[in-house]
Amino acid sequence: MPIGFLSDAERERLDSFPTQITRGDIVTYFTLSRADRGQIPRTISAVNRLGFALQLGALRYLGFKPGRSEHRSRGGRRLRGEATRRRTDRTATV
Repeated sequence: MPIGFLSDAERERLDSFPTQITRGDIVTYFTLSRADRGQIPRTISAVNRLGFALQLGALRYLGFKPGRSEHRSRGGRRLRGEATRRRTDRTATV
């Protein structure tokens, strides 16, 4: 049986981008490294390459870049920590 681990306020906040993103966050999360650019398929159209790059930045900005904790947003790290604690608590009571 699925359970919700986010409050309504958290779900609403994570359901869309904030109305304003700071310049520092744009530089931090949406600047592509050489490795990032290597992930973008060259055989797709320019519009699709842009979309791929934006999605990659969005994943980082929202905190979902596996294995790279330095790229996780504070909110993403906090939510991940809360989910891990809940999972640990559930396991301890079983």
